[in-house]
Amino acid sequence: MSEEFLSELRNFTLKVEMVKKLFSEKTGYKNPIKAWRDGKIAQSGFLSNNVKYHFHGIGCAVVFNDYEIDFDMHCEEKIVFDGWLIQQFLSSQRKGGYKDVTLIETEKMLVQLWVDGKLGRMKTSSDQYYLILEGSEI
Repeated sequence: MSEEFLSELRNFTLKVEMVKKLFSEKTGYKNPIKAWRDGKIAQSGFLSNNVKYHFHGIGCAVVFNDYEIDFDMHCEEKIVFDGWLIQQFLSSQRKGGYKDVTLIETEKMLVQLWVDGKLGRMKTSSDQYYLILEGSEI
């Protein structure tokens, strides 16, 4: 199960990278949170006709036709997630084996992947993680 769940985390990270690219094309900023804080983009709006976004704190929620993604970005520009963000992403997908997973189950799988060395943990928070691929952190 952990490899399949890890694949979902990779999918989450790839989708966040795609969202960051959409924001970059719109604002010229690599970090969408910084673009918002610098006044280059409104707190809420549309990236395209069917992609809606809303910035909050250190994160951004983005709604597509077939899924929703909410992510946090720290000053190191790492894509950071916790159990709630991943559980919301998984449950928003119309398909897949994890759409009905609970928050507690999600958090247990994240901890196990951290113990296995597949995830890094933010020094500032014990429940926020980032993906590690082949010895490099993203």
